[in-house]
Amino acid sequence: MLPEDVLLEIFDWLLNGYTRFDQGSAWQELAHVCRKWRNVVFGSSHRLNLRLVCTDKKPVRKMLDIWPSFPIIISSFDTLNDGGNIVAALEHNDRVCDIYLGPISSSLWEKIMAEMQEPFPALRHLNLNATNEADVSPIDPDSFLGGSAPDLRHLYLGGIPFPGLPKLLSSATHLCALHLQRIPHLGYISPEAMATCLSALTRLETFWLEFKSPRSCPGRGRRRPPPPTRLVLPALTQFDFKGVSEYLEDLVARVDAPLLDRLDIEFFPQLIFHTPQLAQFIGRKPNFMAPDVAQVTFSNFRADLILPLTNGRLELEICCTQSDWLLSMLAQVCSSSLYLISSLEHLYIHEVVEYLQSC
Repeated sequence: MLPEDVLLEIFDWLLNGYTRFDQGSAWQELAHVCRKWRNVVFGSSHRLNLRLVCTDKKPVRKMLDIWPSFPIIISSFDTLNDGGNIVAALEHNDRVCDIYLGPISSSLWEKIMAEMQEPFPALRHLNLNATNEADVSPIDPDSFLGGSAPDLRHLYLGGIPFPGLPKLLSSATHLCALHLQRIPHLGYISPEAMATCLSALTRLETFWLEFKSPRSCPGRGRRRPPPPTRLVLPALTQFDFKGVSEYLEDLVARVDAPLLDRLDIEFFPQLIFHTPQLAQFIGRKPNFMAPDVAQVTFSNFRADLILPLTNGRLELEICCTQSDWLLSMLAQVCSSSLYLISSLEHLYIHEVVEYLQSC
């Protein structure tokens, strides 16, 4: 007996309580109640954010024939079989808005790449995760997604070699989150090239740049001097880095991030650390004030230095199984960044015991 506008308010409130993936089945239950409810749901597909969630365990072709042409979310975190349903969903490239896949086997990877050579104009979230980089071949930037991703908002690549990524990013001007984790050796991108592609991402808010090993992050060769002017990332608030210190130094020497309030850094073990550019990068934040308190935590395998900054914090982590090296590396980082700790009044040192190596 309720009028349609009241039903719509109720449906909208109900669906907002579900996760992005659960919404794909929740609205279908509403549409099965009666014809009136179905008409309300289908007549307000944009407001209710109706999506079809396709997984590898659903009969995708049958599902897509039954329901209207709503945007498609492809989600499967158990993609170890032939992936027939995933491939069927990818064939509708004009409707796919989100892709979350992993772990990806070598046979499925080839099928996925074959289907993703066309443009995906509605794609906003792309998450590809390989547990073993040996299972996946490098992505070809000239053909992947048709060579551009104009509406992409969130890109996550885990263990995926993509040396041509800067070319794709040059078209992804709406990108808000870029997560590159466990970058393999074949996926190496120089700090100069990375800074160049970041210059086009003026809406970027979170940036994770994490290499798998020192081998996948060469950077101890001849280093170029920083440019006379730096690019500005006006929206960046969080930056996570894992790699060798030379790479980070070359990158932050080319970048300013005035709104940055969270900086997490993990260095691979190395004999010599020298990070003056890191200290200058942090010091260039507007209204920067050197902290008067710091916390150091030692464990079996790593040392963590936490500095609370104005409207944020800096966390620096060094991993090493040899405790004497660990202390030496931490001292070198602090010595080359004295600008950050020159005003310390309180230093808290803790020790914790870890039974599993996490680095």
